[in-house]
Amino acid sequence: MKRLFILLLLSLLMTSCLVLPPSGEATLTLSYSPNPSNECYYDSYDGWVWTADITIKETNGVSVTLGDYSSTGYCCVTKMYSGGVLIDTYSYSASDVEDWFGTLEIPAYGSIYENNAHFYSGNNASGSITETYYGQDENGNTVSCTNTINLENSNKGNK
Repeated sequence: MKRLFILLLLSLLMTSCLVLPPSGEATLTLSYSPNPSNECYYDSYDGWVWTADITIKETNGVSVTLGDYSSTGYCCVTKMYSGGVLIDTYSYSASDVEDWFGTLEIPAYGSIYENNAHFYSGNNASGSITETYYGQDENGNTVSCTNTINLENSNKGNK
């Protein structure tokens, strides 16, 4: 009887651990498809424009709300490079990011997507853009993810 009680107690302790709220910090990954992107065209207003799909995924079992948590108060900061030289930096608010993805909420082990996102490089016919997205996880930790999309010109720079 004593063994049965101990087994029952151990069973309850082990199963209760599985339903405790997540601890630790969320882990976000940012990816592009395709990367490098060579789907581009020249627009007389925006210059060179590339398209790719963006995915932000949470991989540690802790949900995240994207928001204006960067040190400069933005949700997304992008840096445009051409020939390895920083050309420009752009900052976007949480409302901009919500317009792109349709939500700011990333569930634990979940993802959000933007299909056919546009990347603009002005008159630079190739280059790269590094994006960083910021959020806060359900435990109050500020988290971020960063990646670079390479922009290759299949038109050989021809407008």
